[in-house]
Amino acid sequence: MNILFYRYGSICEPDVIEGFLELGNSVSEITAEITNKSLLPSETLHLVREELDKNPYDFVFSINFFPVLADICNIYHIRYLCQTVDSPVMELFSSSIEKEWNRIFLFDGAQYREFSSKNPEHIFHLPLATNVARWDRVISATSHSKAQRFCHDISFVGSLYTEKSPYDRLKGASEYLKGYLSGIMDAQLKIYGASFLEEVLPDSIVAEFREHLPGFYTPPESFLRNDRAAMVRCYLEPKISAMERVEILGRIGEQYPLDLYTGSDTKMFSKKNPDTGSDTKVFSEKNPDTGSDSKVFSKKSSDTKIRNRGLAKSLTEMPLIFHHSKINLNITTKSIREGLPQRIFDVLGCGGFLITNYQAELADCFTVGEDLEMYTSSEELLDKIGYYLSHEKEREAIARNGYEKVKRNHNYPVNLLRMMSLAYGVE
Repeated sequence: MNILFYRYGSICEPDVIEGFLELGNSVSEITAEITNKSLLPSETLHLVREELDKNPYDFVFSINFFPVLADICNIYHIRYLCQTVDSPVMELFSSSIEKEWNRIFLFDGAQYREFSSKNPEHIFHLPLATNVARWDRVISATSHSKAQRFCHDISFVGSLYTEKSPYDRLKGASEYLKGYLSGIMDAQLKIYGASFLEEVLPDSIVAEFREHLPGFYTPPESFLRNDRAAMVRCYLEPKISAMERVEILGRIGEQYPLDLYTGSDTKMFSKKNPDTGSDTKVFSEKNPDTGSDSKVFSKKSSDTKIRNRGLAKSLTEMPLIFHHSKINLNITTKSIREGLPQRIFDVLGCGGFLITNYQAELADCFTVGEDLEMYTSSEELLDKIGYYLSHEKEREAIARNGYEKVKRNHNYPVNLLRMMSLAYGVE
């Protein structure tokens, strides 16, 4: 098939292209949005229309949903295939989701149930995948001395969401509103596998929050306006994700060495230890590749350490961290209600051992205790960290099983073949 791939710079786009090519397809790319993030929909429309007028294509593809692509494909009677990898994707509230030529694949079952009724025969649920072959190439080509820098007991790669929490812009709100939201967020923080926030937000709370949150999300004219959903997904869930990551990582760091690869501010880990009364001190380590400093937060020499090693290069360093860490952590952002984030597939695809929070769809893809491990509370997570740090053979066997499972069932050619079969009604 001849595929037109509209790209905006998602990290998984090259892997999807490689998967399409491996299946024998031809891929052309429109890449203007990778470098121009202010590209207007009218400019996108022009670029795609120009390409469709020049060359015959079987379908247009993108990561996540672009209403303008749905519109133009509907005019040309060409299928528009897309796969969500993020949540939320507010563009799904666009009326363009109903277009006849759409074939929309949603990675989260909750996301699927919410939107499938808008176009029931053309919206599908499809979990994510990873490019095991690429990870293998990176890992095998790395020298022993370089690999040693990424050998950790416990590692976490990713944002703490503290800088992704626009909830903190809330200004002038009543004490009642702040207290109400604090209460429901604290409750949601403790519950895995169920999201109830939208059910407990009365109209008056939503209206007051919108009034006191500068720049509250306003959808484009053709989108369904849903302030309650926007409040939860754009503001409350990122805030809860930040709260959860800081709490869990802080608790781990009190007991075990923990290496963070993040661009987030980690100063919250330098507060006084309530048990010892000692301060956490800050020092820096030079990155031998870049010469830049990585901030390191450590307690007294007799205590465990939380080391912030700065950002990891996604394509060349991240797979080494996953592969060489004894334990990799995944803490799924709260906006992903049931599905499995990309991080799970990537860690396992690198041959890493993973402990992840409970997600309803885990059992659909993996066997807990055989392919990976799971926790349902911070206490359970700490117990499992202690257990697997001292049970090396069991840990390594689980990592091997997870790697083989992903390599066999969750690679891009397999996933894309399933996608195209559903898009064309071929089982």
